[in-house]
Amino acid sequence: MVLPEKIGQGLPELMRRSHLASRLQVTPVEILQRREPRSRSVDPPGLSQRKRRCKGGGDKGSKGLRHFSMKVCEKVQRKGTTSYNEVADELVAEFATPEVAGLRGGTTDQAYDQKNIRRRVYDALNVLMAMNIISKEKKEIRWLGLPTNSAQECQRLEQEKQRRLEVIAAKRQQLYDLLLQQIAYKNLVERNKALERSRQAPAPASTIPLPFIIINTNKQTVIDCSISNDKSEYLFHFDDTFEIHDDIEVLKRMGLALGLDKGTCSPEDLERARRMVPRSLELYVRRILQSFEQSAR
Repeated sequence: MVLPEKIGQGLPELMRRSHLASRLQVTPVEILQRREPRSRSVDPPGLSQRKRRCKGGGDKGSKGLRHFSMKVCEKVQRKGTTSYNEVADELVAEFATPEVAGLRGGTTDQAYDQKNIRRRVYDALNVLMAMNIISKEKKEIRWLGLPTNSAQECQRLEQEKQRRLEVIAAKRQQLYDLLLQQIAYKNLVERNKALERSRQAPAPASTIPLPFIIINTNKQTVIDCSISNDKSEYLFHFDDTFEIHDDIEVLKRMGLALGLDKGTCSPEDLERARRMVPRSLELYVRRILQSFEQSAR
């Protein structure tokens, strides 16, 4: 079938018009935009004011948790050591201003803002504690530091570990000293009771009450001693070296610590010493002797 000449010649023109029409198409969005705007509804009196008040709620009294976390972090970092009440009071004074209270309707809204600020501060402190930026012990809040990289954190933890090990060692030594003191005192009591049973009690002038100190020096040393009127202070001047020993040192030299202070305690004396301390501390009496054995190796 042969097409007419006009139809054959009109195909390019038809395709050109079709392409032009596709470029002139209007999208549904443009149709909606070209419609006449609907009439706006009029809010009742007072409603628009309440809307504006709600929209204006982004004032300083309604800051988010991130904002308060930054403020709390800055304050704790600046103070070093503080408390929840101190931080909360400063932020309340900073954000719950009288101008804000007047705009928000008076004392009721101001009290609400203060409660909201304190709640935000409490939440921010919990966040900072969870991130190990601050620490809290009872009411004391202490600044630890911002997170660092792994190497610095590892070094900090090693230093903290070493510090705590030193504290534990010092407390352990303090416990050992107290146990030796109790053992020496109980042995002294038993010794005095045995002496009183074998003979009469000593004269009051021949006894030395606890606690006491002994000052030791050679015979050629010149000593100048001044005593206060109420005899509560003694001032000594020596022209040579001297030693000062407390009562525990004297009792140890008398052998009343059963050799635990020197690591020479016999099994019989060790069992005797264990009976002189509470049952929960008997293990540490043995550890006193073991500490000397380990240091001798």
